[in-house]
Amino acid sequence: MERKTFLKASLRTVGLLALTNVTKGNHGSKKSFKISAGKGRFGESFLYKGKNPNDIKISGKDTDDQVAMFEYIGFEKTGPSLHVHFHQDEVFYIVEGTYRFVVGDDTMMMGPGDTIFLPRNIPHTWIQLTDSGKLVYFVQPAGKAEIFFRTMNNLKHAPTRKEIDESFKLITDLVNGHQNYHDLGYRIIRKYWGKVYVTESSKAAIDFAFNKLGFDIIHAITDVNTVPHYWFELKKQKRNF
Repeated sequence: MERKTFLKASLRTVGLLALTNVTKGNHGSKKSFKISAGKGRFGESFLYKGKNPNDIKISGKDTDDQVAMFEYIGFEKTGPSLHVHFHQDEVFYIVEGTYRFVVGDDTMMMGPGDTIFLPRNIPHTWIQLTDSGKLVYFVQPAGKAEIFFRTMNNLKHAPTRKEIDESFKLITDLVNGHQNYHDLGYRIIRKYWGKVYVTESSKAAIDFAFNKLGFDIIHAITDVNTVPHYWFELKKQKRNF
């Protein structure tokens, strides 16, 4: 066999072996499982806003944190506030109902059978427009989404430091002289500035941090163009930051 032919054959073999190792992963000891309708993984059931089931169907524990799957059943016209995921992509599939998704500068109407991909690092939100609806969505990688939902669903007291550390990202980088703090707050895309969203979001974040999480102090990071809104809110809250 000529040397060139031998090298090509060898490289193809190495490539196949590498592909086999990647796709095999660490799933050899895992078993299949079934989650019945109306049930959540591990027998848990979470309620969004105390009314709407938001259950884990496939846990990050099942996939080595590669992906998590949730089923949301909405019994009211509601949805999350505008937010952003820095390390996770999401995919939503509409089973029932009508929804409006806002992703960056795009607004999309969604109905049964529609699928939408939400890339990381892009602010997004959605709202259910019908009295009832159902979504199936995937978070990739799984991250701490299910830990957050579990903690918030079971929160009947001011959370412990351990619960906070498990639910909110700990920032270890030095920013404005501060280090080892939890990332909690809001991000408003530019086209919504000056439309009261900043004030309402800051109210919710401040109330949640002080009254739900029991924080003693908040250090704020803000765009210089929104400083007037920010300081106006601080003055109204009469807090020391």
